[in-house]
Amino acid sequence: MPEEWQASWHEQGEPPEVYKDPVSMDKDTPTTADPKQLQRDLRRLGLGCEQTEEPALREFIAQVREELPSGGAVHAAGVGTRDYQLLSGSEPASRFVEDVLGLAAGQDSELAGAIVAHEGAGEFFDRVLRDNPGGQQAVNAMAGSSWGSPGFVEDFANNDPQGVVFLARLARADVKITAATTWKWTRDDETGRVTRSDLAELSYPARWARLNGKEPKTQRSSCRKGQQPGKRWANTGFRHHVYNDALADAGAIKKHYKTMGGNLTSALDEGLDKQCIEGAIANQLAFLKDESFANEDFDSRTKDSGGNDLDQEFLVFLVYQPTRDDVQGVGVVAVQWRLTVEKFRQKKQKTHPTSMEFWIRTLLYPSVYDPNDPKGLRTMLSDQTTEDLRLTK
Repeated sequence: MPEEWQASWHEQGEPPEVYKDPVSMDKDTPTTADPKQLQRDLRRLGLGCEQTEEPALREFIAQVREELPSGGAVHAAGVGTRDYQLLSGSEPASRFVEDVLGLAAGQDSELAGAIVAHEGAGEFFDRVLRDNPGGQQAVNAMAGSSWGSPGFVEDFANNDPQGVVFLARLARADVKITAATTWKWTRDDETGRVTRSDLAELSYPARWARLNGKEPKTQRSSCRKGQQPGKRWANTGFRHHVYNDALADAGAIKKHYKTMGGNLTSALDEGLDKQCIEGAIANQLAFLKDESFANEDFDSRTKDSGGNDLDQEFLVFLVYQPTRDDVQGVGVVAVQWRLTVEKFRQKKQKTHPTSMEFWIRTLLYPSVYDPNDPKGLRTMLSDQTTEDLRLTK
């Protein structure tokens, strides 16, 4: 296990160069904790009815919100959840992803037609959006239509075919969008889509480890595209924490949310905006698999088809100093987590041994785009993430 260190947007010991990549962004409405969704999650955990009525849930949410860290200066543009079984067992959905990505470079009109006609389109969106209210909110805004309505696929394909390509790229990295945050990339800006799909792949544990093992580029602000080959652009960070306690069921969940939020924002030297923290953690219990609840001891860890252990994982896609016209950096915080509660079904037992474990990997990419450089040498944020992705293959 590597030692812990915090990710920073700036090189240690050097004054920060303030560069800005030109982008197109809008403010967004962050996902918040929903009492109905929380009720479903807590009842799956076996908590009593008196703890899952609406007044109690609103108090629960208010308490968690109050106890979350105050946040920081860094904002986010979306949250994704890693699901290694996202496309497994669905040949139509898997084929849809491969076919859409194979057509991505073509004309949008041809791409839209292929999306609408593809027999796997419905199954793909079902895999990405079912039981995912935060994802539905974000994707419906992209599509200009509501998932489940008769013309959803056609509307999405015609309004934003490259948005479908973006979701397919994420799905290839086992990621689905699960929450909105304070900012969003507009339909016309490829920077957000390219960097987020690259970051989803770069944040795989094995790829992050390979990239982290590379030497960082020196004097980043004057380094240009293709220079210092074999060195990484990313500023990286890593944290690993284990918490053990004896808690009542509701207390265990409440502390889990608080501790998750604290670990998330502390992974960044400037902290994460509080609304983005809530959006990131609001629905994490919703994505637990049925096998998590199968035994007397609750364990959020699941297994893949090969019997390998899988921890829960979510990704927060970061934007540094965003405005509608430019941004000073992009990044991702990948949070793997495991929650165990012993004898959680034994209600006569007032407290239960509870363990929370977090592994947090961070990748930050400050802008080095200099408009005074010749066009062929300008290094965009998307160039940085793309070059780093090549280093991990």
